[in-house]
Amino acid sequence: MAELIAKLMDMGIPVNDMGVAYTSSDNAALLPSSLVESKELLREHLVSKSSIPQNIRIFVTTSQNKEGISIEDDDIKYMFSESHNKADLEQMAGRVRGNPENGTGLRCLAIIHDVDPFPPFAGYVEKELDRVLVDQVEGVLKKHEKTILDLGKNYDYRRDIDLVHKNHSFIRYDFIGRCFCFYKGREESDGQQNDDQLTFHSWIDLWDQPLRYETRLVEGHWVNVTVTGASELQETWFPYSMLSLPNVDTPKEGAKKELVSFLMENGYVNTLLDSLKEAEIMNQIHAMIKKYGYRQLGFRNKKDALPKTLIPALRHFGILAESSRNHKVKGHYIRFESIVSD
Repeated sequence: MAELIAKLMDMGIPVNDMGVAYTSSDNAALLPSSLVESKELLREHLVSKSSIPQNIRIFVTTSQNKEGISIEDDDIKYMFSESHNKADLEQMAGRVRGNPENGTGLRCLAIIHDVDPFPPFAGYVEKELDRVLVDQVEGVLKKHEKTILDLGKNYDYRRDIDLVHKNHSFIRYDFIGRCFCFYKGREESDGQQNDDQLTFHSWIDLWDQPLRYETRLVEGHWVNVTVTGASELQETWFPYSMLSLPNVDTPKEGAKKELVSFLMENGYVNTLLDSLKEAEIMNQIHAMIKKYGYRQLGFRNKKDALPKTLIPALRHFGILAESSRNHKVKGHYIRFESIVSD
């Protein structure tokens, strides 16, 4: 949020024309003080009057307001959402009440597809380790508690509970049962988010194809799963809207263009690359992976997203490099033809 606000200010939009809504206190330290100070007044206005104050031209909110409020303003025409799943999009679009027959309501709901809106998924090893360790945590803390009490000190069990939560994504303390347990909800949430993400990004590639389902076994039940036909499916979500897929680069296409520009500007094409130049290229690739996110660039996991050698790293972006044919000279070549051909 802070980064977006800063970019809007750089574009010349006065901070007084913007309003924000969020729950995390982490945002407060990064935002202009005037936005932080006006946040509660804006929230009260939303709840009591079902409208955004007239001076606010751009309202930036987290998922805090996707439910529970109604915005009756009839001059809100554009909404941008980073969410990629049906329930969130319907909730966000539904915050703005309007009547399509008289021209009020949203004119455009833009789904920003080149961001990764999901929290990091936990790896298989981390999950299975926590599943095994959950039975050991209680014993460790009991032993720690005894040591503290034997020293005549007060034992702060909440601090240790917070420590366990921080270091183990799948272990949570049950305050009713007064014991640690495996966090099944996190496991299910990760699975659902992974499915949502893969589904959304497949829609981009299969937008104009006919709607088609496949029958798949999901948790012991055979269900129909949408595999193509994104535009047709989304028309069932928003039947009174015109839908289109803007002709924009995917994150991977954008990253390739950025990489090609880097190679051309630094004279790394049609020349022998020594170890120093190769290291500079690898640093650039790793910086792009950090910038775009490894899932957005088509890597399956973080390990795959840290290629160690030049040839496979470039190949992932459709750029071919070849080893020097002179065995006495080590290095690689990037041919010009390989960076301009698809």
